[in-house]
Amino acid sequence: MSDFPNRRATDVRQLQNLFGDTEVLPLWIAEPVLPPPDAVTDAIVGRAGIDWFGYEVRPRSLKEAYWAWTARHHGWSGDDVQTSFSPSVGTSLAVAIELWTDPGDGVILQPPVFTDFKPIIRRSKREPVVNALARTDGRYEMDLDHLASVAAEPANRLLILCNPHNPVGRT
Repeated sequence: MSDFPNRRATDVRQLQNLFGDTEVLPLWIAEPVLPPPDAVTDAIVGRAGIDWFGYEVRPRSLKEAYWAWTARHHGWSGDDVQTSFSPSVGTSLAVAIELWTDPGDGVILQPPVFTDFKPIIRRSKREPVVNALARTDGRYEMDLDHLASVAAEPANRLLILCNPHNPVGRT
């Protein structure tokens, strides 16, 4: 854990300390500690060479690829499902909170979670309800008894379930 890529604009050790464990390798959505694969860098450089940074239409093949992957890995079919794409996790989270809860409702989180989740919930005038993951024998697990307890509260109307969990990585 001592050799990190040069991240002058970030403090990787500080990210590790958020979890109180210097053996944690933070693999954030937007700021992973590991360098990106060459194919990702090449695709970004190639896309930048097109000189167009406006809105784009997502091709139908993107939806088809998503549902093919989902069918292979989970046996799910998207035949009767309306599918749309979101520009970010935060946007999707805010929309879900608005759709499925009312102001004052509780939204269950399982920290450690992405740092923006609680502020998104609070800006929606909902209450974050913490069901922290338990660290047992060096690995994170759901505290199912506590989850059952907080989920039984009528005011708690939504559970944000990350799978795989971010930043823990467990499925």
